[in-house]
Amino acid sequence: MNNSPTIQPKARNYGIDLFKIFSMFMVVAIHTMNAVVAGSARGSVNGYTSKFMEILCISAVNCFALASGYILINVKYKFHKIISMYFQVWFYSVAITLLFFILFPGTYSLGTILHSVLPFTAGRYWYFSAYFGLYLLIPFINIMLNSLTKKQHFTLSIILFVLFSFLPVIAFHYGVLSTQNGFSFLWLAIIYIWGAYFGKYKLQLKKSTSFILFFACSILTFADCFNFFSSDIPVVSKIAALIQLERYDSPTVVLAAIALLALFSNIEVSNNNVIKIIKFIAPLNFGIYLIHNNQLMKNDVVLKYLPEIGKLATPKMILFSVLAMLFIWFVCITIEWGRFHLFKLLKIETLSQKISFFLASIVNKIFSKYNYKHTSNYKNDF
Repeated sequence: MNNSPTIQPKARNYGIDLFKIFSMFMVVAIHTMNAVVAGSARGSVNGYTSKFMEILCISAVNCFALASGYILINVKYKFHKIISMYFQVWFYSVAITLLFFILFPGTYSLGTILHSVLPFTAGRYWYFSAYFGLYLLIPFINIMLNSLTKKQHFTLSIILFVLFSFLPVIAFHYGVLSTQNGFSFLWLAIIYIWGAYFGKYKLQLKKSTSFILFFACSILTFADCFNFFSSDIPVVSKIAALIQLERYDSPTVVLAAIALLALFSNIEVSNNNVIKIIKFIAPLNFGIYLIHNNQLMKNDVVLKYLPEIGKLATPKMILFSVLAMLFIWFVCITIEWGRFHLFKLLKIETLSQKISFFLASIVNKIFSKYNYKHTSNYKNDF
């Protein structure tokens, strides 16, 4: 496990922290606009406008996976981090379910509470479930990637793009290379490899080029949603309907995420006040996702009330949509701030480290039993 090159500490890139913070706001935005789109009449000005606002944020999930690869290829692997994240997931899953159970008695069954206690096996929070599997394999993926030359890593990235992003689009989904439209562990692993390439070798694009690429890809994705420019040509219209670029694994969504990574990774943050704000928000980022995207919160609050915004006049629809995003983001970050300090008081991080060391000792004992070489150093990956 120690065959990879020694990783030298690098100066923190606060542009990547900004990238992750902005990506989380995009996650809030896409869930907000998903509800607003549902309340807007299809084919109306509101329908087109709300859909375009949603499409502008569709690359958020890809952005997070890119950021993971960009960062984790250059830092020491810490297994206890994923355990700490699981405690966080479990806390919100149970706490929010109990809150709804108390506020709306008789509405939810005991089975709902049981599912909240087992969020991983119950299929709650698909992104965390997929990321959990990815995180376990990151040490091995990093060893593989660190053994590759720059050219080999680039070639691998291109092959993965062709196989899992480009080909599924032109094959109209009927291939064996499906990533479930991007809702899968496999897709996160692929994006991680791309993010690791950019983390090792950097991505140099002019800011203007990044903006143009992002908006061009967003416009193409948006146009495909409504089959613009092809409705009068039957054959072209049918092909356009089959392509469906509105997916996490589509080339346009992938390139939009890469454009944003290029933009933020090249931002130099030197203002101490801005750095303080970034340091305050960054540790709270994940909690924003866990709160507002909780299944009960999403179904019984977001998708229940926000569709009404889609029925307003277009200027008001845009204004209230943005206000809803900001409100959700602010409320969630406030709640997460409280949870963060509660966990510090309860020393959950220390508990996570102890669990990590315990699991590492079991693995080492198993390896020792079968006389594997160099097993005493396996603990360094935990």
